[in-house]
Amino acid sequence: MSPKGQKYLGLAILAWGGTFIYQVPLLRYILYEPMREALGLNHSEFGNLQAWYGYLSAACHFPGGWLADRISPRKLLSFSFFTTALLSFWFATFPGYDVLVVIHALWGVTTTLTFWAAMVRACKDMAGSAEQGKFFGVLEGGRGVTNLIGTTLALLAFDLMADQVAGVRAAVLVKALGCLLAAVMTWFFFKDPVELKPSPSLLKDVVATMKSPLVWALSLIVFCGHASFTIGSYMTPYLTEVSGFTAAAAGFAATAWLYVGQIAAAPVSGVLSDKFGRLLFMGCCFALMALLCLVMVLLPGNPEAAVLTVMTFVFFFLAVYAVRGVYFSGMEDLRIPASLAGSAVGMASVIGFTPEFVTFKIAGPLLDKYPGARGYKYLFTAGVIVAAVGLAVCLVVLAAVNRRKKEAAAA
Repeated sequence: MSPKGQKYLGLAILAWGGTFIYQVPLLRYILYEPMREALGLNHSEFGNLQAWYGYLSAACHFPGGWLADRISPRKLLSFSFFTTALLSFWFATFPGYDVLVVIHALWGVTTTLTFWAAMVRACKDMAGSAEQGKFFGVLEGGRGVTNLIGTTLALLAFDLMADQVAGVRAAVLVKALGCLLAAVMTWFFFKDPVELKPSPSLLKDVVATMKSPLVWALSLIVFCGHASFTIGSYMTPYLTEVSGFTAAAAGFAATAWLYVGQIAAAPVSGVLSDKFGRLLFMGCCFALMALLCLVMVLLPGNPEAAVLTVMTFVFFFLAVYAVRGVYFSGMEDLRIPASLAGSAVGMASVIGFTPEFVTFKIAGPLLDKYPGARGYKYLFTAGVIVAAVGLAVCLVVLAAVNRRKKEAAAA
């Protein structure tokens, strides 16, 4: 196979595995009540399982980056897919609560410590300097396609079974087999993009990463992109509580703009960001997000504005997924050293994914205190601020990068 063909095969394997590795740990998002009943848990116990998964994931991001700088992506990825699949098969036996806690905690390790930074680093190394945006965008879009395939197969398996317990087990097994297939494909067909040349000192790497303003800039860009995504998740309840949509109509609209955003916007954004500049492109997307959140603040908040509301949400998610598709490609423009790429991803993920916890802790009480359109206006005002910060970071860093290029050219 040609080197180019090997690259795209590797990217396809990353897209497949990068979706299926999360599909059982996050299956609750599409089969919440059937899963809870099959496991025999109350809502608090079921929520605690996800909390344990979140705690371990958060703790593993930074050390996972350090590992990605030292161990072959092929080995890390194969291990991650294989162990996650084994844990999923164990989960399909529907063990007791204490064992389920252990499984979710171990999932936090296998999907983060040995996987996340290794996947990002592998994509970065495969792309080369000229196609960072394209490869990261195609990876995000490919994960969207694979997610649609995996979800469809799991729901079909669930519907074919005679009862809900058997249906949940069938759905879990389908997704576990998809993850096991990823392990096999990675071990036999994935080629490590480059030979790793890590620093010998863990402490030196940690200090260098923490002291680097470029890594902090990357972390802030990821933070603003992910915070915008989590704020956008409240657009679905906005449709039902403010715009007068039925729950089914709002769910259909949300599903449509989420899949269209991920599958279509991410790959296109990758190509455009390589052509026009990754930092400039992300800055434009943040500017569009800020403008659209401002539109939501200014809209009257009634059913009469429903069409404009839906159109605003569609373009908002296109911009969000455009940023999500390429924010790690910014490492190339930021000139983060190759030896610290994994550590940079780890730190950026620790900081960048905190909205996964913080946004919902703030938004829930806010919407309870100010019911109706008023609470959502406050929430979308926060969206304006977050996107504006993302725009400011992109512009400041872009100015610094351009200034450095001019100084290098003059020298």
